[in-house]
Amino acid sequence: MTLRRFLLLFGLAVLVAGSALLVFNGFRGRRGPDQRNILERLVARQIVEGHSLIPPPGLDEAALRWHVAQQLTKAPVVAVLGSSHSLRISGPVLGVSGLQNFSISGGNLTEHIVTTSLLAKRGLNPRAWVIIVDPWFFDRGTDFGMWKLRGAVLVAAERRLDHIKRPYLPAIFGPRWHPSAQAGLAERFSISPLVDWVDDVAREFVYRPTLADPSAPNPPFLILRSDGAYQVAQDADNASEPDSTEIAERQFIQDIDRNRYGNFERVDADLWRLFERWIDDCGNHGTPVFLLLTPYHPAIYGKIIAQPDNQLRKIHRMLLAFAARRHLRLYGSYNPAKVGMTASDFFDGDHLNEAGLRRLCKPLAADLQTTLANEPVKR
Repeated sequence: MTLRRFLLLFGLAVLVAGSALLVFNGFRGRRGPDQRNILERLVARQIVEGHSLIPPPGLDEAALRWHVAQQLTKAPVVAVLGSSHSLRISGPVLGVSGLQNFSISGGNLTEHIVTTSLLAKRGLNPRAWVIIVDPWFFDRGTDFGMWKLRGAVLVAAERRLDHIKRPYLPAIFGPRWHPSAQAGLAERFSISPLVDWVDDVAREFVYRPTLADPSAPNPPFLILRSDGAYQVAQDADNASEPDSTEIAERQFIQDIDRNRYGNFERVDADLWRLFERWIDDCGNHGTPVFLLLTPYHPAIYGKIIAQPDNQLRKIHRMLLAFAARRHLRLYGSYNPAKVGMTASDFFDGDHLNEAGLRRLCKPLAADLQTTLANEPVKR
């Protein structure tokens, strides 16, 4: 083969490949969030169909919760919104059936607004909300960006909440969201969308869920229940209890994520207004909203609030005043002493084991059950 013919064939191959990529990216390359995260979509399908399973590694919790919200065929009786502090709040913990836990590890106010917006858009409003209020909701510097997977949903919700009533609600996240209106040249000829598509097809073809029974006598270490909660084997809880103080103190000394303990400069006034507006919106049409605070380990709580920029007590006072104004029910406390929690109730510095979680949620569970029993089912 002559050099001239080789170059012609090479150029033709490049032209054909480039044209194929251009066509593929035009039709499939710019997938919306509904078409992304195939693994999370498949796991969400299992949850919606009522199956409990062993969660596969690398699961994106935010994507999973949002796919569940979009695949549900009927509204949950109770919807739980929170962070890793509430991942283990299940139907049995609160004594209700029809619960769906939408908690996201590290979940912020932004992610919860996305979840409620996705449910509201489909008319799947629960009969009651249980919302765990973490202190980092009100830190302007804490933004993990998980919401950007559904940025359009959050920005639309922010604008809607602004127009519900006055005073004016400043845009916080809208200016941070910059979707590209048109694909650039590099994106049009990028091979990444094709690789992602092939990866999704392969995952869908090979994925087989490992179903699990939460009521089995010897369940696996971790189960993702059909109600969205995580269930840990009892032996794992028992093994961690004696070490909780040591773990809590080590975590506090490291203190990598200061927002976890409420250590930040100030409670942001705009985020607080957004929170109030969002809670009011959740409570529309008389839907009860139950607010819950989860405590910190007693070995480190005193050290936490002694920090010069700690906001835990201030946030608690603000929440008490807000709950009183709106006639909301507020349960728990960041202070373990106020809810009678000891080291044996924790497995690290800020996460309760199942026994501690059940004790914390006992008053909430009783009031929630009474509320649901006395309220007619909304059609």
